[in-house]
Amino acid sequence: MDLPASSPLSSLPPSDPPWENDELIQFSEAESEDETEYNFPPSPTPTQMPRTRQLNKLVFKSPLPLGLRSMPSIPPATPQRQRASSLPPMSSASREITVSQPPLLSKEERQRENRKLGTAQSKQTRKTNAELRARRKTEDRLSRVRELSEEILALMEEKGLAFGDFVEHVFDPNSKRADLQWHDFFRDSGRVSRLLDWWVAPTNSKSGRAQVEEWAVAHVVKLVKTEARVVTREGVVRRKIVDDDLVSTFNVEGWYDRLRNTWARVTTRIFDAVSESTRQVKQGLSEARKARKRMTVVSSILACLAEYSSFNNVFKRVLGLYLYATGAQRQLIVVLSHLGITESWTQLVGGVGLGTVTTDTLGNGLHDDSQTEPSPTTTTPKRTPGTLQQLSTLMRQKSRGLAALVTYGSVYDNVNFTERVGEQIIGRSMAVESATAATIWPLHKADKDDMKIEDLKKSFEAAEPLLISDILHNPEEEELFRECLIHCILRIAVAHGGEGFNKFQRKLTETLPRTNQAIDIHKTELHPLPTWKIDESSIVGNAEVIDTLTKELHLRNQPTNWKKYVRIIAGDQLSIARLRALANLRAGHEDDEASFQWGVWMPGLFHAKIADMHGFFVTHWGKANAGVRNPGCLAFHNTLLRNHPISITSLPAFRTCRDLVFVSLYSRVLHCFLLVSGHPTLEEYCEKVDSWDTFYQHGQQVLDEYASSARQHSLRSARGPVPAKEKKSKKTSSTPPEIPRKGDMVLENAILFLRDAVISREFTDAVKSGDSGRVVLVLKIWALSFRGNGRTKYAYEMLSIIHSLQKVWPKPIAYVFLCFWLLHF
Repeated sequence: MDLPASSPLSSLPPSDPPWENDELIQFSEAESEDETEYNFPPSPTPTQMPRTRQLNKLVFKSPLPLGLRSMPSIPPATPQRQRASSLPPMSSASREITVSQPPLLSKEERQRENRKLGTAQSKQTRKTNAELRARRKTEDRLSRVRELSEEILALMEEKGLAFGDFVEHVFDPNSKRADLQWHDFFRDSGRVSRLLDWWVAPTNSKSGRAQVEEWAVAHVVKLVKTEARVVTREGVVRRKIVDDDLVSTFNVEGWYDRLRNTWARVTTRIFDAVSESTRQVKQGLSEARKARKRMTVVSSILACLAEYSSFNNVFKRVLGLYLYATGAQRQLIVVLSHLGITESWTQLVGGVGLGTVTTDTLGNGLHDDSQTEPSPTTTTPKRTPGTLQQLSTLMRQKSRGLAALVTYGSVYDNVNFTERVGEQIIGRSMAVESATAATIWPLHKADKDDMKIEDLKKSFEAAEPLLISDILHNPEEEELFRECLIHCILRIAVAHGGEGFNKFQRKLTETLPRTNQAIDIHKTELHPLPTWKIDESSIVGNAEVIDTLTKELHLRNQPTNWKKYVRIIAGDQLSIARLRALANLRAGHEDDEASFQWGVWMPGLFHAKIADMHGFFVTHWGKANAGVRNPGCLAFHNTLLRNHPISITSLPAFRTCRDLVFVSLYSRVLHCFLLVSGHPTLEEYCEKVDSWDTFYQHGQQVLDEYASSARQHSLRSARGPVPAKEKKSKKTSSTPPEIPRKGDMVLENAILFLRDAVISREFTDAVKSGDSGRVVLVLKIWALSFRGNGRTKYAYEMLSIIHSLQKVWPKPIAYVFLCFWLLHF
């Protein structure tokens, strides 16, 4: 074969032909497809390459004539290496600079490299040839289709057959060409889309585009109406009765998946397209923004479905209940109703009861349907009960079902609200309304066999009096309470000391003190009852509340003998005191229900917490005009924090007082950590202290040095004799002698403040953790402190709880009591 003069092969020296060696590199078809990667040393420069590699580089990288490029790629034979018999002498320059050259490849390495290069070229050649063949095949097919199509169109024109008539004939269901339609048209999934895109493209005629677009819009409208009809027929968003399950489990975001994947696929896609722009799709949206869009889409679809049929009203009814419960006025609900967002005010609050209206419902449930009373009269309802009335009636029925099980507790308290007027004129003034609200709930781990009144009476008759040893902590309780206070101090440091203390969080959680009276994690359902216009501040009012509660729950008509079982009543201190007075007044004069011997009274722990905070301010408020002379008092701290002025005779809301005390507590605890450790800042403390044992030891030192009653007592004892000596010196001499001062009253007050504040914080943490044993330990301390700061009524209630838990109530009733009393908190 003759090579052209411009060919790279013609430039090789003729004295060294490339194929003078008969040894060829043979490789099979399987070897040519091997894709194993090899690591080779760096390629030498052309001057360092063997002549065989120069030839391969020229052959594989030089542009060859068409005839050579189409030839199969066969690696050439490797020529024998020409070795010089001797090396020429090195010049002076080459003696000074020695260039390291890569080692020459062996025969096996050259063969392996050539096979790799040949394999890559073979794969690329086969891939290119396959693409060319496929392209040529497609072009040939399209060319053939065009030729045949033109011939067919010419034949149709010759025969007088219009193209549209031909298409209608093929796709007409009466022509029975379903197989032809599928195999030759619809089987190609992209063919229909391509045709429709061509028909609505700008290159098509305007009238043609209009026809296609009008059909597409009409078809989508038909699909949307079909979805709305199916949703209405199946009752997907229809609720005739609104109950507590619907209200408690309603989730707008959950409706998005149901509509998009099942019931309204086309409608949801349309609203998604309207609410999301192309720019937002390209840039991407955060998860919060996507959730907001989904909620907007769902609310819009549900509002439209409610307009399609009034039966699709679940969204409007739930939203109306939410607005009413959050205090929305009638005007706002009416405006939103006109906008299609919620139901009307009449539909929300209209009607009284379900089915027929009875005097029982008209009387707020004060009359039960016992046989001793006349049967209630019935009237025909004028309209369907409203959503609020439906929910109220169903909840009352559910509460009566719970009361039939006997194992339930109840709590009641007063409700006060003020009706304000814009302008006070004759006959129009502000009015304060008061009422009583009640709630019942199921008792956790309670068995009615353990709640018999007979067992309670026997335990009451055999109960021993309360002793001082029952109030004070025994050695085990004292050690446990000390551990709780240390852990409380450590929790304050971790929670409010900054991110540097987070390294102790895991160990802090693992070492949390727990007693055997800790409540296991569970969820308690609440069953609210109607509000009654009863004044429960008096003894007669509390008796009326109990009687009304009995009638509301229909206890006299229950199939079980409810009079044989204990009833647990919770309330504030005044209500419990009134009920206890009723039991004392009727003891020995009444039997069964009227004697109130069935009652297990529980004062609210939240009210005990309020009493503790009130006594705290009385003790540690200090004098507002003392200034920096008493830097540990709450009055000075309130001034530094620039809070609203506080009068000790008229305290603000509980939360305001609590925040002031706890903020001061957190500051003191963190400062005490710096004092016991010797570090100047919290940042340095976090850097230097890494051991949990060291951190725990510092918490112990804070408790022992700055929150210890023993140290405060020693400081007070040191300064005790000083005033007596001063008084004696004034009587004997006109000039009092210089007596050394001892003690530190400011430090004493600071220690007492930190001690009382840590106990209050421990009570809050014990309630949050659900540990009744830790709560009882704090109540024993409060029983003494309430007596000292003037909260004598609450001190009596604390003593009553301690006495009942330890000596009066049977163990099963005390266990049930400790499993639920934190709920009322």
